[in-house]
Amino acid sequence: GTHHLVCQSVLEHFPDDIHPGDVFVTNDPYNGGTHFNDVRVLRPIFADDTLIAWATANGHWSDVGGMVPGSFDVKAREHFGEGLRIPPLRVWSRGVLQRDVARFIVGNTRAPQDNASDLNAQAEATRVCEREVLRLVGRYSREVVTRAFEEVISHATGLLRARVAELPDGTWTTTDFLDSDPALGEGMVPVQVSLTIEGSRLKYDLSGSGPAVSTFMNSTYGATLSGLLAGTKHFFPEVPVNAGLYRAIDVELGPPGTVVNASWPTAVSGFVSGVFEKLVNALFELWS
Repeated sequence: GTHHLVCQSVLEHFPDDIHPGDVFVTNDPYNGGTHFNDVRVLRPIFADDTLIAWATANGHWSDVGGMVPGSFDVKAREHFGEGLRIPPLRVWSRGVLQRDVARFIVGNTRAPQDNASDLNAQAEATRVCEREVLRLVGRYSREVVTRAFEEVISHATGLLRARVAELPDGTWTTTDFLDSDPALGEGMVPVQVSLTIEGSRLKYDLSGSGPAVSTFMNSTYGATLSGLLAGTKHFFPEVPVNAGLYRAIDVELGPPGTVVNASWPTAVSGFVSGVFEKLVNALFELWS
């Protein structure tokens, strides 16, 4: 649920400086990612000197450094102990591997050879995607392929909005809880979700959720969006997963610094066992 956000982050970090053969790497939760172990490899796809698409491969690396093996430090309060934070970096430049950059990344982990293999495998996966997209371009033309991209996206948006329009208008709210904030002792931490349907529009409001906790269970905006999309998709299985799904859903996360909208440098590696799980559970209750 975050590939589009990560692509946007690369475009923002490298405006007017993206070329055929470039490959970028990032795992930054504060720039559209989820947690540090989820390493994204992104390759721009050019046709007729025009950037028409991105090939992305997300892989969970078994270790990205930090205080403990596996990089899941349950006592972390800030991300500095959770492992290497990789902002968008160009690791292949015009087809040439930047070996010093690659060594820097994998050299800060406990399994550098394994992670070097993961990095190369993910890069090759994006190369396969590029090859197949360009094969379609060669068969049908760039204009036809990019038109098809937009049609597929628009189809998903229209399909979800049509399904939502069949449902009654209204607002429904539920709350699940993290067990506690270790720094505060007893007392559960709310993850509150309000679902509003108005015509064909669907909106989630999480602004009633609690402040970030002093452990690694927090979620950044990208990870939170991913949880909302995963929970929603469960109840609309016929809707394709692409940018059209995102366009049909409005999300209000509330102010930065909450458990669902954690800010740098809040610890976030355990979001998948914390906020993500609670969000999906809340959506199951709302939609059921």
